Amino acid sequence: MKKFYLSFEGYYLYDYLLSQYNNDLYKNSADYAEMKVPGIYCFYKCKDDEIKELIYIGKAADIYHRLAKHNKIKDFIMQLRDKERLCVSFAEVRDAYDRERVENAMIYKHNPVCNIAGTGTFGYPKTEVILSGKTALLNTRFTVG
Repeated sequence: MKKFYLSFEGYYLYDYLLSQYNNDLYKNSADYAEMKVPGIYCFYKCKDDEIKELIYIGKAADIYHRLAKHNKIKDFIMQLRDKERLCVSFAEVRDAYDRERVENAMIYKHNPVCNIAGTGTFGYPKTEVILSGKTALLNTRFTVG
């Protein structure tokens, strides 16, 4: 059984992150450098300072650019209610195969409302995932497979 240790950072308000990305002064700057890594990210519904619901888990070779140009963002926004906003947390996972495996394990375990693929099956060997950091609404230790 392979174990994965992920340390999640966040929570970033998505609308602020996007406004910074769209500002040419920020595209190549060191701002959000910690997000310009390969890894796993989680979208949440947030209201005030409270994390309300995990709505999506994804993976990317460059988290920052993936978040700024996400093709499902309209689906995420449709989940928001009165005064809710999107927030994001993320964890670095360098290896592409490991990213795929961990993403699938997390989706399988947590079943976020906007994830369709990966919710019913886990097609990898037995996997243990141990999470730390900004892990609201996530099981911080689980095994699948």
